[in-house]
Amino acid sequence: MKVKIISFLIISYVLPGLSDYMPYQNLSNSIENSHHSNIVILNSDSIYFFWIEGSNKIYSKNIINGSWTPILPVYSSSFSVTIEEMVASNTGNSIYLFWTEKDSISRIFYGKFLENSITYIDTLYQTENVIEKLKTQGGKSLGWIERTSIFNSRVGLNIMTIPNTNLFLIDSCDYYQGYSQTYNDYDSLYIFWLNNGNEINYKILLDSLNWSSNHIISSTFYYFMDIFSCYNIIRQRFELVLPGPLVTGPYSNGLLYVNGNNSGWNSFEEIMSVGASSPFQEYDISEYPQALCQSNGKCLVLFQNSFHGQTSTSQNIYLARKDSLESWFLRKNLFPGYVYLNDSALDFNDSLYITFKEGNDVYVGGNELLVGIEHKQANNKLQTFLLSHNYPNPFNPRTTIKYNLPQSSVVSIQIFNNLGENVKTLCSGLQTRGIHEIIFDGGSLPSGIYFYQIIIGNFKQTKKCLLLK
Repeated sequence: MKVKIISFLIISYVLPGLSDYMPYQNLSNSIENSHHSNIVILNSDSIYFFWIEGSNKIYSKNIINGSWTPILPVYSSSFSVTIEEMVASNTGNSIYLFWTEKDSISRIFYGKFLENSITYIDTLYQTENVIEKLKTQGGKSLGWIERTSIFNSRVGLNIMTIPNTNLFLIDSCDYYQGYSQTYNDYDSLYIFWLNNGNEINYKILLDSLNWSSNHIISSTFYYFMDIFSCYNIIRQRFELVLPGPLVTGPYSNGLLYVNGNNSGWNSFEEIMSVGASSPFQEYDISEYPQALCQSNGKCLVLFQNSFHGQTSTSQNIYLARKDSLESWFLRKNLFPGYVYLNDSALDFNDSLYITFKEGNDVYVGGNELLVGIEHKQANNKLQTFLLSHNYPNPFNPRTTIKYNLPQSSVVSIQIFNNLGENVKTLCSGLQTRGIHEIIFDGGSLPSGIYFYQIIIGNFKQTKKCLLLK
């Protein structure tokens, strides 16, 4: 097993040259097959990478305070049981892992990552059917697809705050179609799934066990193969990406995008379309696209595109970003080789991490080697005033705000509500040069959107946060 890791800083409006690979670093080697890698960004000083090693082990390698830890074996099942899928997520300051084990039956397990191992292991669900496409949302809920027959499946969901409760939203749907789950800024859970080829369905969890009526978003131009959703807290809308073949074109495939919320959805947009010249050639847009929202509200989309011809094949990861209302910028072939996209994440500085598989190896990619990157970024930040995003966000009732002072300065940090009223002063006075942290305690304030503003002489910067009780 080899793991390559890098960080990609999204800081400009112009994407790098289309022929430039993102650099990478070889961290370790193994003769076993590595797969299903995941990224968990716990805070600005702690980034965790998990993957399945071989058929029955879960490994981890982490960046703590800018330095790499050794590779850690964190879990091993019995040799007669196969770990087939694994996802990891953070809830507050805790990391939870969910994975499937299969022998004569399929089981979903979960456990808490603590002191370099998985503890408090418990079973969420078991069945004689095949379980696929584990997806978690902030560690608060876990979804999966359960194959109930050769051609049919159902979507299962476990809400972690409701012990021993498994919900099934769809009793029968096309096995090859997907689902996605996302929380909005008011902590309401939306689940999206595909049906009838060109139909997007979604429901909203109203309380612990009751759902809204079914909502449908439809398109007549694509036959969708999967769906991925994320919530854009800046623009207060969902971002959906959907791969699938074009109904109207021969041998063609594409990736579609749509955004909106329960008040209304915008028109579908085509991020990319590809077409072959004969039935002996095939383009395939990944069934596992991913979307991320930057702190400025811009949407990033990652997907893999493969070509299968009579004499050659290729598969690589693409990055798309929408910088205006008119067009998408596309960067092709981020990494060399025949690669499979696994996971992606943005840290609190909008640095992008991508994990992927190539051959028997697991990699993590971006555009700068991570060894010593935290130290380098800290030194760069001290050259200018900077207000960072609060963490956690959303929060209840306390959150941390970081800011950098290149010189001793008089600093004022104020909190405003959604009406522009000043509701709290966090600090006001002279502070020394360096990186500072301050706690915003919203215990006495109602739930809602708040703005924190820093004023240092002529420098002023404002960011948004969400208090949820």
